[in-house]
Amino acid sequence: MAGVSGKNAEIRISTAETRVDDEPFIAHSDPTLAAMGVFAPTNGDKNWRYAAPGEAEAPIVTYISGAPAQEKQIDSNSRFIHYAGGAVLIPPEDFPTLVPGSVSGSYTKVEMDLVGNLVTNERSFELNTEAPTIDTTTIGEEFQTFVEGIPGFTGSLAGLYVNPDRYKLALSNASGIIPRKVGRFKVRRDKPNTYFQGTVIFPTFNLSGAFDGAVERSVDFTGIGPLDLMEDGVPFFPGTV
Repeated sequence: MAGVSGKNAEIRISTAETRVDDEPFIAHSDPTLAAMGVFAPTNGDKNWRYAAPGEAEAPIVTYISGAPAQEKQIDSNSRFIHYAGGAVLIPPEDFPTLVPGSVSGSYTKVEMDLVGNLVTNERSFELNTEAPTIDTTTIGEEFQTFVEGIPGFTGSLAGLYVNPDRYKLALSNASGIIPRKVGRFKVRRDKPNTYFQGTVIFPTFNLSGAFDGAVERSVDFTGIGPLDLMEDGVPFFPGTV
């Protein structure tokens, strides 16, 4: 498990969603990413909605590569898609034979509205990423054996502020504390464009107070799909450094 702590968490929800179909992709504007095979839509859309393969909101990215040339597709549940940065990484084995102009995609763009953040600098967040281990030991083996499970992320917020109107919206559509949640976690106050971002579920919400103290808000969350990293406004793809 790897952990990150800080004092600059934000909670955002999608106030509007737009499905974009068959958008042409071009090499990323960052030269280093472009050289590695990273592409982005020509319109520059970022903040795509995560959805599992087969769901209506799931992104579909296709390209032509190989010898002979074949049309291929990037799975929405893979690390080749960067949802926060609106970019895709062509698999390294396919990039050398990529047919120019063949990358295109469909995705759901979200317009995100800030609805919650940490009340003061004394409040904090905790973000953990983990890949559970699965015991594969069988009877008769001399040592235990394990394989790596499916990675995910969890965490908690303390001192969370949320607009009361959002509670009303959540209760009216029975979709949890904050519907269509996106967590953005800034690890450095001096770098506003460097942050982790991912879709989260809030299973519980705690509100407490005392006659001689401030009202405290705290909430745990569980991630859905990947946890993306934006570094100085540029999407980071694991395994590319």
